[in-house]
Amino acid sequence: MTPLNPHPFIPTAQTGSNSYQVFAQDNKCYLIIFICFLIYLAVIIKIYFDLYEYNPIFVKIKKNDNVETGMEELSAPINNLKSKVEQLINYHQQLKQDKESLLADIAKLQAALDEQKATIEQLEKANAALIENNNNEQKTVITETRTKINELVQEIDNCIALLK
Repeated sequence: MTPLNPHPFIPTAQTGSNSYQVFAQDNKCYLIIFICFLIYLAVIIKIYFDLYEYNPIFVKIKKNDNVETGMEELSAPINNLKSKVEQLINYHQQLKQDKESLLADIAKLQAALDEQKATIEQLEKANAALIENNNNEQKTVITETRTKINELVQEIDNCIALLK
């Protein structure tokens, strides 16, 4: 099940990945396209108002014979566009904040990882020192034991020699 898209004018990936990642990867392209669309819309609105100012054909008469300038017809789409732009700006600011918090998390995790690597290195050195110390102790014990065995063998040989 894909998550609901909170911003319908921004596409989400069909693979189930987070829409924030898709927008973060292609946000420059979308921003350029959106700016071009706004310029195109501004040119169309400018042409419409220029034609309206100099051409009375665009003046409409309502059923109650009041003159309508056409501004009311344009105010709803303009307000809709304005609200979508505000949503996009808010969404962009939220993405910036999310990015900053994620970068801070990465820095914290990297510091913890470096600290753990240093701890592992220290423990490995201590372990190597303990192993070498144990090996030296074992060699000493083996040498002492051989010496005692040799002494006991000599005593036994002396006792056997006395018995003969």
